[in-house]
Amino acid sequence: MIETTPSEWTDPSVLVAAEHGACHVDNPHGHPVAADPGIYSSDQLHLNARGHAFAAANTIRALAAHLASA
Repeated sequence: MIETTPSEWTDPSVLVAAEHGACHVDNPHGHPVAADPGIYSSDQLHLNARGHAFAAANTIRALAAHLASA
């Protein structure tokens, strides 16, 4: 999880999560794995099993960081 600062709260989902004390998970497009075409299904739009594993791992890291800071 990337910690957000007020200057990054332009995304409505980040704002809503912050207002409610929720965990916001960002699967950044700039992450090196996101550039790997091997994480997408044949339509190159949806994630395949490897891509979902990346997203799940990122979600678990974000949730762990959120719970540790609570």
